[in-house]
Amino acid sequence: MGQPADLASGAASTHSLQNVSSDDLAPPSYEQVTAESSSQPSTNTHNANATYPTRLIDVDTNIPGGSRAVSASSRVRDTTIVTLYPELSSNPRTLYTAFAQQIHLPPRPQLLIAGTHTDSTKKKQDKKNGSDVVTDFDFRVDLAETLLKGWESLDSAALWHTVEVARDFDGVKTYRGTRLKTASWASTKRNVSGRLGPIQLSDNEGVPEDDDEERRLVQPETDEQGQHDRRFVSERDQDDFMVWCERFCHDPSPVKSFTLHRQVCGFNHQAVINCLKSHIRDINYRGAISMQLVVSKSTITVYSPHWINRLRNHGVVYWVFILTQLWILAWPVIWLLERRYEVVNSSWYASCTEEDSTGHSRARTYAHGRDEHALGEFWAPAVKQAAWARRTNGEIVSRDDAQRLQGLTTEQLLRGTVGSDSQAEIERRQRMQRGEGSFVDSVVGLARGVNEVRQGWNMSMGWGGNV
Repeated sequence: MGQPADLASGAASTHSLQNVSSDDLAPPSYEQVTAESSSQPSTNTHNANATYPTRLIDVDTNIPGGSRAVSASSRVRDTTIVTLYPELSSNPRTLYTAFAQQIHLPPRPQLLIAGTHTDSTKKKQDKKNGSDVVTDFDFRVDLAETLLKGWESLDSAALWHTVEVARDFDGVKTYRGTRLKTASWASTKRNVSGRLGPIQLSDNEGVPEDDDEERRLVQPETDEQGQHDRRFVSERDQDDFMVWCERFCHDPSPVKSFTLHRQVCGFNHQAVINCLKSHIRDINYRGAISMQLVVSKSTITVYSPHWINRLRNHGVVYWVFILTQLWILAWPVIWLLERRYEVVNSSWYASCTEEDSTGHSRARTYAHGRDEHALGEFWAPAVKQAAWARRTNGEIVSRDDAQRLQGLTTEQLLRGTVGSDSQAEIERRQRMQRGEGSFVDSVVGLARGVNEVRQGWNMSMGWGGNV
């Protein structure tokens, strides 16, 4: 794979909106936090004290009326955000403002990590065949802030982030307000023009005057005339995106949708998975380990607020149709009525290749200076502790957890010596040493001792095996 910027600019069927300098773009809408400066880690090693000046906060990835998609597939629920907010399907300015923000925000690549074992003890006691599956741990690792670059500062966005917008007669087949993929916009079939007047930028209605962070979310940086959104290279680039917003909003079809796709490129997640699995085995876990990469919030779809779209996105109605097999009749009806717009793609690169003058690849550059193995080593302490602590219910392991545990040995991680004991525990020990401990203090000490013995037994004999 060549450099992302070259791929985007070389494609005749797409149009890059990103190859611009930071002086021509508005600052990203992220909360700035104070952090100590440190050197960036090399490709094959990681710096335990590495810090990041900005944070990717969840509020920035929200969209008006957005919610998780209703689907029988857990992957679709994890990756897709849908909204039926009326303004987004009727007002081109509102749609432009919301999606222009979302285009320049990354998805959230996450590793889903689970450990299970089978327990047939109860079945045998009941004289029944079979076994129960027991979940030992089930959590997620949020890789976004340590994998992707360009969202925190637009200085390097042209290298690590590209945006492609379909253009008329570009020859690429995609959904352009049609049932099937087409290579051009067929505006003559429906009374929808390609250009419907001058672009009107957001006037920030409903945004508090003192809320600077929220104002940056919706207010583009404009030129002296106040019309050119400088997040795009030129007014023509801006028009390429705005024209699709107008076509969608002025499409008379009652059932329609507008979709943004975001994807992560240049990332060998299997190498990270193999590294983390070996670290979990290092704590003597004997159960089955499953890991998979899910790119959360990779798809955002705006639906028109028609009753058909409302029913298809209603949880109870959806499952009634699935269980009663009515979807066999409903799906063809939706396919015939819906006009789909899938004309925008945002690609985020975790790595890219450097080419010499002959066009041959000679090196690979990583966004944060870590290859996949080094990234796995960075997350390994947090993953080991999360598995050992039996974290479940899809709990998120964050970058803060990984940074806090850097440099600790496996014994320190498992015995809970990450930092000092609580003040209450220190006082309890002091009372016991002075001979002033109460019965409750003795019980607490006994419980802690039993827990340490159990941990030692699990570490030496293994845990999570089938029984």
